[in-house]
Amino acid sequence: MKKILNFKVLIILVIVIFACAIYIFSKFSPKIMKENGYSYPLPGYLHEISGITYIGNNKIAGIQDEDGVIYIYDLDKKTVTDSIEFGNPGDYEGVAFANGNFYVLRSDAILFDITKDRTIEYNLAIGANNNEGLCYDPQNNRLLIATKSKAEDGKEYKDKRYIYAFDLENKKLSAEPIFIIDITEIENFANSINAELEAKSGKKIIKFRPSGIAIHHQNNNIYIVSAVDNIIVVLNQMGKIIDVKQLDVSIFNQPEGITFLESGEALIANEGEQGIPTLIKLSL
Repeated sequence: MKKILNFKVLIILVIVIFACAIYIFSKFSPKIMKENGYSYPLPGYLHEISGITYIGNNKIAGIQDEDGVIYIYDLDKKTVTDSIEFGNPGDYEGVAFANGNFYVLRSDAILFDITKDRTIEYNLAIGANNNEGLCYDPQNNRLLIATKSKAEDGKEYKDKRYIYAFDLENKKLSAEPIFIIDITEIENFANSINAELEAKSGKKIIKFRPSGIAIHHQNNNIYIVSAVDNIIVVLNQMGKIIDVKQLDVSIFNQPEGITFLESGEALIANEGEQGIPTLIKLSL
């Protein structure tokens, strides 16, 4: 009888431990710890990968923030298969692929329009000192450009980040930002859904400095990565915040770029810092 009771107690303990493990994993890393958190290793010369974009045929284009080179990475072969030189060394932060052309954003708001035969530069004259987010908006045939720092002088702009639109038909930047994101609104939304946000420093103060931006082709929502916070802020097409997601700080050294695959899964470029640079695939 004692053996039967001991066996039942053991079974109950195993169930409790298993349930606790599921709870812990679901609470602190609900996306990454599941089977969809697949990691692709990157070569050492992409240690400071800064932007990525999906270009079809299970390939992405990526840049790193020192060289004027676009690298083509084959997800099936898990290696770089081609490269395109387009400029001198510089602080390149975002890349997009639209209508057969590549577009690269330098942090000082110089936009490069690149084909195999030529490269055209556009000075966007954005007020922000640092600009990193760039993606293609196919519904409106435009590029979205996210400022990483404040775009105007004055204390009242310290916590505001702008998203501009660059029209690919007339090659002009919108006179005004199409969206303005206030850090206070992110904090209020995070509190409203009881989101447990924690940056690498352990502090919960949101700085929101966009390092990457992408539009999900299945729901048309806009996903903005902030590397300093290890979060993703999701906007709808009207610019309203509809979600805030925490990225696991133990897995993402520095999430810099984001794009979406045909499957709908996200791919996030992760700088190496003290480790190996990676591309991490996950469902958002």
